Amino acid sequence: MESLQQHPKAAPKIKAKHYIIALSTIVLGLCITLCVHIYFVTLPDETSVNTTHQLARIDFNGNLTAQEQQAIQSFVKNLPGIIAVYMNTRDNILVYVYDRKRENLLHQYMSSDEGVSECVYRLVKNSGLYSQSTYAQRYIVQPTTAGSCPVNADQLSFYRKVSATIHGVFQ
Repeated sequence: MESLQQHPKAAPKIKAKHYIIALSTIVLGLCITLCVHIYFVTLPDETSVNTTHQLARIDFNGNLTAQEQQAIQSFVKNLPGIIAVYMNTRDNILVYVYDRKRENLLHQYMSSDEGVSECVYRLVKNSGLYSQSTYAQRYIVQPTTAGSCPVNADQLSFYRKVSATIHGVFQ
């Protein structure tokens, strides 16, 4: 009789042990899945057409009229080698995309010591398409954020450290 009474007491310990093992297995599986996901998301995709596309931006300090915005956007869009142009009308920011492999399309406008974004900025600045009271300036990416995802831009962020650690493990 005594052995029958001990058996029901042992059963909860076995059940708890099974639950802990099952829960640990699930958590470990999710962690492995997360690590593999981060690794594959952070790999550069050299086969993608967008790996040679470069974003550039010109900020306008002052109020541009709708006609000025349209004229600037159209002017940049018609430059050779420019793929896409977007004008943020609320903030007066011009964003454009060009292909780094086809930079030489602007060669007729470029001086020897400037790149595409400098050339486009100079052309827009000298175009006379906006009033002189508006100040245009080229947006220059800070060295700490260059070549990085905006989420990953802060070198000291937790996400950046976790991504770098996981990526380092798979290297």
